[in-house]
Amino acid sequence: MAEMKFERKELLSRKEAAARLLEVAEALGSSGDFELQGGGEKLQLDVANEVTFELEIELEDGKTELEMEIKWSSTPQVAPTPTRSAARRTPSRPRKTGSRRRR
Repeated sequence: MAEMKFERKELLSRKEAAARLLEVAEALGSSGDFELQGGGEKLQLDVANEVTFELEIELEDGKTELEMEIKWSSTPQVAPTPTRSAARRTPSRPRKTGSRRRR
């Protein structure tokens, strides 16, 4: 998939910002599908059942910054299944190193 970035910055009241967060939370909590619109573009997201959530807060020079990041893989992550030969193998013993004397 080609790389794409959708970014929106707006000046909102605290209540308006809370409403935006609630919209995202509702979409994540229900079907995991939601749509973003802005700048004449529309982006449909299908969120995986498992996500990585990151919260960062910075206090600097009288300003507070709160960032939330949610990441997921768009391809299913499946654990590899062992092959028949790998499943039958027993753990190997450590090998002795060094030279052998020939007789």
